[in-house]
Amino acid sequence: TVNRNTVRGVNSPGQIWRIGDLKAKVNVNGHIRVDGQGLLLAGGNNIGTNANQSVRARLFCGTDVHESNLVPLEANGDFKIDDILTPVPPTDTPVPPNPCTTPLLLILTAGGNWFPAGIPDLD
Repeated sequence: TVNRNTVRGVNSPGQIWRIGDLKAKVNVNGHIRVDGQGLLLAGGNNIGTNANQSVRARLFCGTDVHESNLVPLEANGDFKIDDILTPVPPTDTPVPPNPCTTPLLLILTAGGNWFPAGIPDLD
């Protein structure tokens, strides 16, 4: 029996990853800034690489879900997201609700699996 580490319906990646630092800020108008450093594989044959991944931010506010566009990881695993969040169906609100109830921010792979998670600084 496999017990996956699923967060709000999003599966974790198949391999272990590590991140050195992550800072995120979300404004009430949906503008998001994320600065991630050192997101690299921490296991497997490609340990220490970025595995040619691209990532996006996904913000959960209760049942409302909004996300950024994809950005590629640099060779050292660093990335920056400076974007406007867009709704993920079935969410139909153009910007995250204010206040954002039970906020959660996930950084996702292009395939939709989550890497790090955190409680964002909502402003």
